[in-house]
Amino acid sequence: MECFRNYVGLKGCGLPASLSGFDVNSLAGISLPMLEGVSNAEQANFLGVWNDIVNRSLLRIESDILNALRPTVRIPTIHALETAGRFAQPLTQIAPGAGLAGAYFELIYSEYLSLFVENITVYSIAPQQITLRLIDVSTGQDISTFAATLVAGYNIIPINTEFLNTPGNNKYFLAYDTAITTLAQSDSLYAQSATPSASGKYLYVWGASAPPGLISEDTIRRFSESFGLVVRFQVRCSLASYVCRIRERFKMAYAYLLAYEIIIECIVSTRLNQWTVINRDEIGKLADDYERKFERALKIALDGCELPADVCFECDQRVYTAFLGV
Repeated sequence: MECFRNYVGLKGCGLPASLSGFDVNSLAGISLPMLEGVSNAEQANFLGVWNDIVNRSLLRIESDILNALRPTVRIPTIHALETAGRFAQPLTQIAPGAGLAGAYFELIYSEYLSLFVENITVYSIAPQQITLRLIDVSTGQDISTFAATLVAGYNIIPINTEFLNTPGNNKYFLAYDTAITTLAQSDSLYAQSATPSASGKYLYVWGASAPPGLISEDTIRRFSESFGLVVRFQVRCSLASYVCRIRERFKMAYAYLLAYEIIIECIVSTRLNQWTVINRDEIGKLADDYERKFERALKIALDGCELPADVCFECDQRVYTAFLGV
């Protein structure tokens, strides 16, 4: 669950400040030298160790939270996969330009929706490279990039990635550089400024372009063409979107989990260090203590959760996870 990355940080050595203002090495028994003493050849230095610890912790807190919520929450199905765009006939080359072009998505109605992109089909005029950028319109920053080598003709580029609707971030621009990549023209199936896609009231889709430079709502222009991209996508309800909006409740649970993972890293390290050579019994007890604290803090946070009145959530004693986005 990426919204927890850098929410609790590690203070020292020029690392960025945590988003919550809380650092794991402010907890008793946790220090920066613990990471410096256990890095291996693959991890290179304490930053490599820290990244591994964060990645493991993100996976576990996501799994534990969602598994706890799923039995009593029914996630409604929004709709099946659908396609935005179709190739104009006869096939016509898009004139090379300067700037970005592609498809623009806006999630609406519920803040707990997510956009899942399965693949993108393009018709390449010649063998060439393409880099697709998924841009958060609110910040102008790339959320993800997807590079592919195209052959002349039709190409399907797998994406298989879900993008959460987070506070201030419900508009996405999926684009490529028109000065570098030349494609055949496509029309948007849903390119009316006031008409949603087949997803009904949940999503707007347009073709869009933007000049070189800063990407923002003001610089993006929307059109009735999708500039060579045919996008296979799905709108989903997402428990993860809900959890990310209340992540403050899970701050201490996540901090205790990071502390536990730091200690486990010391215990299993192949490098000799003072924590495993001199204080193995004590550090083992500290690991057990932080795991118990994590489990208690997580339970307290979950017990106080109240699901919002929203199309995406219905209280139910049955387990139902169709199209559940995690």
